[in-house]
Amino acid sequence: MKHRVRTLSYITLVFGLAASGALTFAVTTDHWLVTTEPMELENVTDRVYVTSNSGLWRMCFRIEQYGNGTGANKSIPESKENESKWKDH
Repeated sequence: MKHRVRTLSYITLVFGLAASGALTFAVTTDHWLVTTEPMELENVTDRVYVTSNSGLWRMCFRIEQYGNGTGANKSIPESKENESKWKDH
């Protein structure tokens, strides 16, 4: 019986420390989810990708356009409406 109580105490300590670490990570970072997705636009032959960083306090989007075979990175102008609504930095 004493052995089970000690084991349960250690397991509780480990999960408590893991929960505290996860809470600290959640509050201090904005990079919970980082994704890059392809996007199809009308009348655009280049490859376009949307990259997003999501966290507790903000969500950031970046749109990148790559030319056909050149590997050149060009920024696509966004409308002021979308920029103020979604883009944080």
